[in-house]
Amino acid sequence: MKNELIISGDTVELAVENGLEQLNLTREEVDIEIIEKEQKGLFGKVKTPAKIKINYSDAASKGIKAKVYIENVLKAMDIGKFEIKMEEDDNIAIINLEGENIDAIIGKQGESLDAIQYLSSLVANAGGGDYCKITLDSGNFRTKREQALVKLANSVASIVKRTGNSSTLEPMNPFERRIIHATISEINGVSSKSIGEEPNRQIIIVSDRPSRTGRSNYTSPAPRKYEKPTYTKKDSDIYSFEKSFKKSESKEEKLAKLYSKIEVEE
Repeated sequence: MKNELIISGDTVELAVENGLEQLNLTREEVDIEIIEKEQKGLFGKVKTPAKIKINYSDAASKGIKAKVYIENVLKAMDIGKFEIKMEEDDNIAIINLEGENIDAIIGKQGESLDAIQYLSSLVANAGGGDYCKITLDSGNFRTKREQALVKLANSVASIVKRTGNSSTLEPMNPFERRIIHATISEINGVSSKSIGEEPNRQIIIVSDRPSRTGRSNYTSPAPRKYEKPTYTKKDSDIYSFEKSFKKSESKEEKLAKLYSKIEVEE
């Protein structure tokens, strides 16, 4: 199966050199087709760069296939100048993107980066043979994201252990879930499991000693038993005195007080 790389340069020769360097191939291993020669303007300055097509066979490494595919995608996105660096070892290819506007392809929580990585992996492994794992990174995003996820897992685990309550994290892709599971597996007192369906699959972190109430490990004190108040003899006397003092005067007592105020003439 034939593959192709379209590339431009100030001259045809410069375009060929750049293409061969990207593919990590020699001139004998490829077929070169000139699409458009460079055009020079006034004073010999390049007015229109040269454009060529480099055809190469499946003999090229799978990492190179992924790299070429990614380069074509980035050019179609018109994100400006960028550089692609690749490290390839056995069946693993690590591709890193660098450039001023390269972060634009990361997307929310790396969703766009994951999509391009997935597609480049399909392209690289389309010809069969041993599977090659393609890892695509941009501006060291994946390393920073991994550090943030490890910190998140430790923080949530601490809360779960203290309260006994389980905690459900936001939906994550398989790569991020593996980081959470790996981190939780090294923490005593908690465990983790995944629930739901893609792309909304989530992780639940649970305590090995869950709260009985389902809210927290706090146990409220038992209510005090009601006891009927008792009165001592002294208290009873005071109570009887107050009760008798508050009783209304009888009719006879009122008349006696009235007559006592009348003076009798001698």
